[in-house]
Amino acid sequence: MNTKTSTKRRPAHLILSALLSALGSHAMAQEPAMSRAPELDRIRDRTSINVPCCLCADGRSRTVDISTGVAPWTSPDGAVTKIGVYPGWKTPTPPASWVYAGSNNPGTYTYNLKINVPKNCLLTPKVSFDGQAFGDNNITVMLDDKTLGTTAVSSAGQANYGFRDPYGVNVSGGLGPGTHILSVKVRNDESVTGFLMSGKLRVECPNNRY
Repeated sequence: MNTKTSTKRRPAHLILSALLSALGSHAMAQEPAMSRAPELDRIRDRTSINVPCCLCADGRSRTVDISTGVAPWTSPDGAVTKIGVYPGWKTPTPPASWVYAGSNNPGTYTYNLKINVPKNCLLTPKVSFDGQAFGDNNITVMLDDKTLGTTAVSSAGQANYGFRDPYGVNVSGGLGPGTHILSVKVRNDESVTGFLMSGKLRVECPNNRY
């Protein structure tokens, strides 16, 4: 009598099939759902704001903070650095903060924010933004090299103080596909300068629901 216990071996192809199935299930669990909206921190990187295509026509909207101290503002004049509030300046609403480009010498300093609106989307988002801009001493706001306005002179023809009198930045008509540059030029007349932007970029998807 054979006292050895017999064991049944599973065919190799069944073992391989089970292994591939387990790996596939793990991969699906790790992959984010295509219908999930991208997180805003992934939209805003260190050099630009990258607007995503709409995934569905459900009328969904979201906002991205374009304030200084939060958004990736850059300057050809130096590293954009947070600074404190100088006496007389507008007190910012957090998380916005005053910044400067590394120098307080008299002159004009340029601050740029790059906004990338995607091309070739099946569903193209509408992109707009609004906010308030301040600068010591005065500012000129531009979009794609076109002047939107300035705080240098008021509507009454009197000199303004750009560090306390804001310029309302509002582009509601929508930014088309491509790269756009929101640019603010700050003219410094004396020894202290800074720039403050407090605003939001709005991304709206079409709504085809009935």
